[in-house]
Amino acid sequence: MDFCWIPSPEHLDWRKKKEEERLTYPLTIETERLILEMRGNPCTASFFYIMTLKDAGTEIGYVGIEDGNDLWLKTFPPYRNKGYMKEALKAVLSVCYMDMNLTTGIDNIAVLKLAKDLKLRYCGQNNGIVAYKYIARGNNHGLNR
Repeated sequence: MDFCWIPSPEHLDWRKKKEEERLTYPLTIETERLILEMRGNPCTASFFYIMTLKDAGTEIGYVGIEDGNDLWLKTFPPYRNKGYMKEALKAVLSVCYMDMNLTTGIDNIAVLKLAKDLKLRYCGQNNGIVAYKYIARGNNHGLNR
């Protein structure tokens, strides 16, 4: 017999809410050097912005938003330490209307520096994992200052 999962009404309501939240974010965000294009995952109601260089059209990484408020970051190795992730994350956070969480390993110096540069709120660490939070400012979408 094959397994067939039937979602509960609560799960369907949660998924619908997350899809509605995703639709409030812009499909494309432009920065000085980047174009950020949204791509979604309807199975989890999560999405990410692909970072593409404006001048070359090369995909260089992504900023993801998982389940509405957890950030996932990735810059491909040849493009690291050039400020692209800071530029992209700052742009994505500028359109966030919800608080966001960012966790990283205590040895990930680049992300620790990024969190400090963008003034994300330090929430503590446990078992080698450091937690930060971006506090959204209602409708003005301002970065924490």
